[in-house]
Amino acid sequence: MDVTLDRYPLSYVRRLHQWSADDLTWLLRAQALQHGLHSGIDRNRIWRWERGTTPQH
Repeated sequence: MDVTLDRYPLSYVRRLHQWSADDLTWLLRAQALQHGLHSGIDRNRIWRWERGTTPQH
């Protein structure tokens, strides 16, 4: 698996562990909850973030 061209560290880690965007979403939400935080992350945000697009406001 070629992971050398990923633009962002989490993108690299996601591909390295063969996690889907849904897997990463679940993991990030679980970590946020463990720290008493709410995460607004979803699969679409991960998709946009990995492609370097800006969030829509």
